[in-house]
Amino acid sequence: MTVRKYYHAETVDGLVAASLAGWPSKLDNYKPYLHERWNSGCTNIQQLVREIKAMGDRGGYSTVCAYLRQFARAAAPPAVPAPPKVRHITRWIRRRPAAVTESSSRVLP
Repeated sequence: MTVRKYYHAETVDGLVAASLAGWPSKLDNYKPYLHERWNSGCTNIQQLVREIKAMGDRGGYSTVCAYLRQFARAAAPPAVPAPPKVRHITRWIRRRPAAVTESSSRVLP
């Protein structure tokens, strides 16, 4: 797979951009909430884990702890929304242009 990735790459910039984007995280849908709560002063990770579990997160304490560890000495920056999933993009491409509305083109987490 690695050889195929480099063989099919158009430019070096495409490879670098893909590696910087990283893999999707289980926390992508909850990062804006975690950033907001962290910056408002709630730095109790156990409390934050309970809150996002109530919102539907199925991850564990260690995932949240590892993510929030980087903000231990500073405020969390505003979270960047996760990129659209492949299935959403495919749905946009396959839909007839006349059937696309403003609400149907939005991605909901």
